[in-house]
Formats: sequence, structure tokens, C-alpha cells
Amino acid sequence: MDQELELQLKFAREMFSAHSERLFCDSDARKEALWSALATVDFADTSLFSRSLLRLRPTALARAFAPPSILHVDARTEYLSLASAMSQRSCVYNVPMALDPEHMRTQGLDPLLAWSRNRYHVRQSRDFVLGPMHPISFVEEFLPLPSRSRDNLLSSRNAFAAVPRSADTPAQIYEPLASSLNRKTKYKERCPGYAFVKTVERSTRLDRLGHIKPHICCFASQALDTVLHASQDSRVELGYAETFIQVATSPLADYFVDPDPDLDVPGLIAHQFTREFEDEESYDLAERAWGLHIGYVTEVFARQQRIFLYTVSLFGPFARLFRWDRSGCVVSESFDIHEHPDIITEFLWRFAHLSDAERGHDLTYSMASRDEEALFRDTVRAYVALQLDVFDEELDNALKTHYQPGHVTKVPVHSPAAAGSGLKHYDLLVSRPVVSPLSLDGRCTRGFWAVDVETGKVVFLKDTWRIASHSETEGDILRRLNELGVRNVPILAFQGDVVDRRNNALEGNEPVYQETRTNKYVAEPWAHRIDGKDVIVRRRRHYRLVTSTVGYSIKTLRGTEELLHSTYDVFIAMKDALEKDSRIHRDLSVGNIILVKEPGRAIRRGYLIDWDASDRTDDAGESLHAGRAVGLFYF
Repeated sequence: MDQELELQLKFAREMFSAHSERLFCDSDARKEALWSALATVDFADTSLFSRSLLRLRPTALARAFAPPSILHVDARTEYLSLASAMSQRSCVYNVPMALDPEHMRTQGLDPLLAWSRNRYHVRQSRDFVLGPMHPISFVEEFLPLPSRSRDNLLSSRNAFAAVPRSADTPAQIYEPLASSLNRKTKYKERCPGYAFVKTVERSTRLDRLGHIKPHICCFASQALDTVLHASQDSRVELGYAETFIQVATSPLADYFVDPDPDLDVPGLIAHQFTREFEDEESYDLAERAWGLHIGYVTEVFARQQRIFLYTVSLFGPFARLFRWDRSGCVVSESFDIHEHPDIITEFLWRFAHLSDAERGHDLTYSMASRDEEALFRDTVRAYVALQLDVFDEELDNALKTHYQPGHVTKVPVHSPAAAGSGLKHYDLLVSRPVVSPLSLDGRCTRGFWAVDVETGKVVFLKDTWRIASHSETEGDILRRLNELGVRNVPILAFQGDVVDRRNNALEGNEPVYQETRTNKYVAEPWAHRIDGKDVIVRRRRHYRLVTSTVGYSIKTLRGTEELLHSTYDVFIAMKDALEKDSRIHRDLSVGNIILVKEPGRAIRRGYLIDWDASDRTDDAGESLHAGRAVGLFYF
């Protein structure tokens, strides 16, 4: 490092410590060098570094530190991503979400459509909610008792005395509640290592569903500065929330109703867990509260790499606890926080002592190194240029679909090795997905353009939650179609269920995989009916499929000639699959057709993807197993 660069680095350190507003670096070469030097600095106080980084003006940060190849990226997005990359925690926060075609907003989260999304969430929830579980049983079942001393636990006595039993506005409840949750003395506190923030006050429009944020979010202390110094226009709070608490002023806003403890056995069996509303106004109140809660949970799952999540709702003085995963939700009985403050305080105490994995984070994702990020950026950039035949500014803009600077992660795939000799490990690099999960239960697929670390090639990663009872995976189907010579279907690279790191699964003979847990409680006596029927949720297993076929949606068509060629290619795929494997696709849609530019072919080839819903047919051409209808209405 030359003397001038050393001085610049020293100056940068001083500016960080002083929370400077401006940093400058005169040449592209020095920007690159300073960026590299700062990446190797061992700052003694990472939180100070992140806090200082966030207080810089975005344009100054981009000008001072961004390598020339990524200067086109929006500076605010960049510095938020960089702060996330600086995190020293083992889990990955604030992950990028898929963008709309114009790169203007997050795909699928248009604020103007929030009302219809929430109503959809409420309708869907009636198929996957189990409850009510006794709250003490809930805490005992899901949150392991910490082994350490409880000497620094604040007493639960009168813990929420300042929270009113009734209120005219949510603020009259959440403000004293947040103070009670954050209360600490010199030696004791309620939830060590965590802070509760009134995030609803960071909403840009309190009167609009699409802009409002949870009343209270819980953040790890290390992430607090990152969140508080982020733009309020962002949704970064949901990218860092460990849990959240949603408040309503009245018990009438509770969507659920617990059975009367004096009911006889037939009455208990017949009890309906969802409330029967006497008028439309009461229903609208409860639907709005429950829809918002589900919407926040869905967004937390989309903005974090999670296996499950805990949340809390308060309806006046009554609280419920929730545990969510990709099968559904377990709901506790309602309890009075004034009469039973120990339930909440015990929940929070145990929550504070959980590991990242025990709080629901997927630890298989980890931040990539700077060299790995450069490999990803350059490889994907070259592939985008090849597929779209674009250059310069147009190429930079197209790259945003797949890459967010400062947020490239490494993800493993454990694929069954040949001859049953264990699992083979592959490492992939990913950044922004082209598909984000916008529903709570089900397959909840993320789709990424990825780079194979070993080969340096672009592949496609489908990260999804498959039905665990199905013995045939989508990868098995693709392998068979590839072997039979079915044309215009993706080429399988490798596949595998996701190993659960919490169980040291690779050390034993039998791997343990990430699976849902809600399904284990469907037969419990406390799991009551909804809409006159038992709630049946399915066990799902986390699964990753990697294909060598990577392309763009058919929505990127470039004229009639490409339309005719690509749709004919898809017809060939359907014809081959039926003739060679007696298989029909059963999920034909615009989203399941991609276009790939291949050597020696001027027109992009069409490929039919997403074969996990496909099925074999009998002699009469009927599916062997019940499933979805053939494609969307338009097809």
C-alpha cells in the first residue's frame, strides 16, 4: 500500500469514528484499492463501524468506496446491504427480494394491493392454523429452558402494570408496553441482548395498509443501529426483526375464540376456533388485524432466510403467542398479561437465550467473501450480456435483477452421491432472487441465478419446501426426462434435501433434514375445527434443485418470431414427455416457460420448467394421482 493510500485509509478510519458526513477518493484505481483495504480492516467495534457507515451520505459513500463496476447501483440500497454484510452474526439478515420488471419496487408487494393481499392471507390461513394450545405448554414445547442462572431475570410482578386494559388508540397500549419490555436495572433485564422498537412510528403512511409497519419489533442489539439509521421508506425493519408484537385496542379484534373450559366433550369437539362475527364491522376489524399480522410474517420470511418464526398479538389486555413455519401456524390460547405476566416474561427470557437456529434462522446461508462476491458479479454479468445482448448502462440495469452489491451469500447443496455413498457437497453463490416467496405456507419457492463455486458456471437454484411424503422429487423427474431424451426441459445438475445444521447431521450415517413442525400437532385434542372441518397441514421438507438451464421469462419476448419458436419448443417438451414417459406437466403458465439463448441459434429456445406438479398417466390419459388442474385458465 502506497503512502498516500495509507493516509486515506487512516483518514477514513478517523471519519468513521467521528461519524463524518463526507468521504472522497479521487480515482477509480484508488477507489478499488481503498475498498480492498477497508475490507481487511479488523475494526474493534463492528457496531460502531456499521453505525458510522450508515450516517454517511449515500452519494458520498458510493463515490468514496464503490468499485467502478457497481457505481450504477442505488446508493441507499448499497449502503444498507454493506451494513448487513458487516454483521458478525452467524445468520443472514435483510436478504434481497425479487424486483419488478422495471426495477422500481419489490415484486409482489405493491402498496396499492395490500388490502387484497391481506384478505387473501386471511382466507388461506383457515387451512393451516392449529389452536389453541395452552400458552404454558407453548413455551415449554417450543422454547428450551436456558441452562444459565436466572439471577439477572427481572421479576414478572407488575411487569405490565403501566399497560392499560382498554384504550382508544393502539399507541396508548404499545408505548407503555415497549417501555415495559425494554425495562432494565443495573444487573437485570427483561430480554437480554435485544431491544424493542416502536416500528409503527417509522411507517411513512399510517393510514395505508401497504406502508404501515408492526407496532413493536424486537431486534438483536447488534442490528439496532442499522435499523434506526435506515431510511423510513425502506422495509428494513422486517429484514432484521427477530419477532414482533402487533397491538389492537379491543378483544373484538381477535380473529379466534377459545373454547369454554366448562364445555363437555361433544362441545369441545364441535368448537370452531375462528370467531363467528355478528356484524360486518366486527369482521372487518378482526380481518384487518389478522391480515396485517400474516402479511408481516410473510414479509419477514421473504426478507430473511428462515425456517420458522415466533410472534405475539395483543388485543387489549389479552395476548396470544404464535409459531409459524412453511406448514402453517400454531396459536396459543389467549391470556391476560396483567393476571399472567409470567407467561410473557418467561417467553421473552427463554427467547433471549435461544441460539440463532433456535429462533428460526436458516444457518445454511452465510455471507460470501469479497473474492466470492467478485466471482459472482463478474460471472453473472457476462452471462446476462450473452443472454440479452446488452452492454454498458443497459447491462448494468439488467444486472440488478440478479445482484445486490454487498449481499452475496453462499449456500450449500448436499446431493446424494453415486451408489448411495453419502452426500456430496456443492457450494453456490447467490444474491437477488428472480422469484421471492409471497405466501406463507406451501412450497414458498425462491429462484436464483447462482454461480457454482467449483466450476465457475451460472446455474439455476430452486430453493423450495416440498411435500415430505412424496418419494419422487422434481430432480428425480428431470433426471428421468433427461435420460429419456425429452427435449426442451431443464438439464439436472444436482439436487438434495437441506441438511439441518442443528443436529450435526453430516457426522452420522443418517442425515437429519430441515422440516416443518406444525404438522406434528394436527391430532392434538386442542387443535379445533375451522369451517366445520379438521385442519390438516402437511409435513414439508426444505429442498434445493439445481439445473444447468438458465434463462429469462417468456415475458421478455422480442417479437412474433420468438413467440412462435418458443411456444413450439414448449409443445415439443409436452409431446416428448407424454410419448416417452406418459407424463403430463399439470402446471402450464407464463411463469413456467423460460427463454435461453444458445450457441448457434439466433432465436432463443423455449424451455418448460417446474415439473414438480407433473404426474404419470394411465392408458386413458388420466393422471395417476390427484393434483392441480392443467395449468392456468389462460392455458
